[in-house]
Amino acid sequence: MSDMFRLDGKTALITGASRGIGRAIAMAFAEQGARVLLTARNMELLKEVRAQVRELGVSCECFAADLSDMKEVERLIGWAGEQGPIDCYVNNAAFTAYKKPTETSPETMAALFHTNYRASIMLAQAVAAQMREHEIPGSIVFITSINALSPLPGQAAYSSTKAALESMMKSLASELAPFGVRVNSVAPGAVLTDMNPHFTPEKIAEFSPKIPLGRIGDPEDIGGAAVFLCSPAAGYITGSTIVVDGGYLLRR
Repeated sequence: MSDMFRLDGKTALITGASRGIGRAIAMAFAEQGARVLLTARNMELLKEVRAQVRELGVSCECFAADLSDMKEVERLIGWAGEQGPIDCYVNNAAFTAYKKPTETSPETMAALFHTNYRASIMLAQAVAAQMREHEIPGSIVFITSINALSPLPGQAAYSSTKAALESMMKSLASELAPFGVRVNSVAPGAVLTDMNPHFTPEKIAEFSPKIPLGRIGDPEDIGGAAVFLCSPAAGYITGSTIVVDGGYLLRR
């Protein structure tokens, strides 16, 4: 029986790939044999990840782009189009703002939606068009958040951007299914990344017992879920959200 999780011969585009969850996703895809295309704002960090990926014996290229700038998004789309057909697109790039609904400025809301939502959808549209043109039974995965499913008031606008992605994911899944393109999402819970600097050792010790599985997540937990959704093992899954939170929503 062949390994249903292998991605040999596939090309994956991953955004926000310079660190944290994005880096873990890139490494997970590389470990399964995929050619990896990386993008994030910091080229030096991207080069470090590229070197680590290439050590696994797979091809990897990178492109620095700030997704808050629509001109750079367009440049990224052009670069990705030059890399050949893309089989998997994992949208991970995002940032957050710790603001309550009544405290969130219009400027903060606009910045969050430009990066977390608008740029993500523009890239998805471009990748979907390429998949249809080349008749690729591809896979698109949005990394959202449990805050999209159970909003966190302290991150109101961020939660809203992720909820918007969840809604668009289902619409895209419906539209693209006749072309063999699957669209799903992964909703992480608490994960130890730079986006969560408040997870000090003391905070981790305090918070972990609130999670049924007894620990805060690692970026690699998300990487495995993303690989699964892009692999043949998930060939009959579209329009779905995989919650990777150690069971935290059960108690929230």
